[in-house]
Amino acid sequence: MKILFYLEPHFIRESSTQFTWIAKEIVKMYENEFLLKKHNKSQHRLKMLVSRHVNNVLRNDLPVSSFKNLLLGIESKDNDFIDQNYNIKWDEEAIDCWKDLLTGQGSITNFYVTLLEKAYREYPFDLIVYWGTNGAVKKFSNTYSIPSISMELGPTRNPFFETLYFDFIGVNGNAYTNQVDLEEFESLYSIDEIQSILPISMPNEKELDAMFNVLDIDISNMIYGNLGKNVLIPLQLLDDTNIILYTKYQSMFEFLSDVLPKLLEKGYICYIKPHPGNVYREINKLDHEKCENFCQKQDSVYWLDNFDNANNLLNLYSKMDYIVVLNSSVGFENMLLKNVVIPLGKSPYNIDKNLPTLDDLLNETINLELYEETITKIVNMLLFNYLYFRRDFMSFDNFINAIEYNIYLNDMFKKNSDKFKEQIRMKQIKSIVSYLNYK
Repeated sequence: MKILFYLEPHFIRESSTQFTWIAKEIVKMYENEFLLKKHNKSQHRLKMLVSRHVNNVLRNDLPVSSFKNLLLGIESKDNDFIDQNYNIKWDEEAIDCWKDLLTGQGSITNFYVTLLEKAYREYPFDLIVYWGTNGAVKKFSNTYSIPSISMELGPTRNPFFETLYFDFIGVNGNAYTNQVDLEEFESLYSIDEIQSILPISMPNEKELDAMFNVLDIDISNMIYGNLGKNVLIPLQLLDDTNIILYTKYQSMFEFLSDVLPKLLEKGYICYIKPHPGNVYREINKLDHEKCENFCQKQDSVYWLDNFDNANNLLNLYSKMDYIVVLNSSVGFENMLLKNVVIPLGKSPYNIDKNLPTLDDLLNETINLELYEETITKIVNMLLFNYLYFRRDFMSFDNFINAIEYNIYLNDMFKKNSDKFKEQIRMKQIKSIVSYLNYK
């Protein structure tokens, strides 16, 4: 099988090297495979399509021997076209242009499809693997009946164990987890058991202890004095694909303007956690500033800075009664802590839309017993039937196994949706299950 890893050449957030870290992961995996002298004997071949900018970074940062015969370049005239037309200020117009690419529309999509066609003529691949969401890849895949598999970081980040996933349908709100019949799913473990055998993954367990410490911040008395009414709202970035594609909101200000008044009217105390990445791009910084100004004008709303430390975060999570999220990984992480999560929008963890809605919270109709049963199934489904430990990505064998499994799922999905649903409900991914068995 000839595999093409398509590394996004488009300028995203004014960067031509947004995904260089992924390229380096691929190079490391590829290099390890050659050191083991397995790649030459393998029936699989791998090449990575890269722009001149990524090529230059790799050559500056890594020994050329580490990626010999791996890279597939883009023609100079196509690199020039990208630089001249898409290296633009990151504003609403640039995001709209990117949205066309994400959704497979317009001239931008057609241009990147031609890049794939040229790559195919040079290296007739059987499969495309790519990161995130890309409508040009999907359009090429559908046009030429060449399977494509997307990869993305899973909904667990530091201080939780880091994960990623492979998905032949798509990522985030398009993930194939949304095809699962949750009612039929049987959980392996309770969340309490998962917490004990798969703890928050750091070099030591001090972070776990942090959940039980006294919260020592300026508004601690407010939090402790309103137990049962505390709502945490972590903000996203408006140029995140989770917001662009999978919510009805165009900005965090629009989101807060809609949600906050409803929560305040019902007597909830709201704590707004800004996204730590908002300072890096003007469009997000301005959006967050509008949010902060709006919050300062409200009673019972508190803007939380300096909560990026793992200990502080876990401590804060443990003191909240409800977490209202916009497709954030914070939602799934809080399910691991058995907190009540209210997800707005589409995400890979709101399976079958079984999680509570904002109306459920406002009307106080959340059944906590049913909620725990639901999140236990969701957590089991994602951890054991969908996600991989990120560290396992460094193994070429694991990479190939994940790809082959997704090809199998793709074929089954086309032929028989019932068998497909049964397969993803019953089949365990070895990555995390093996860890549990080892423990």
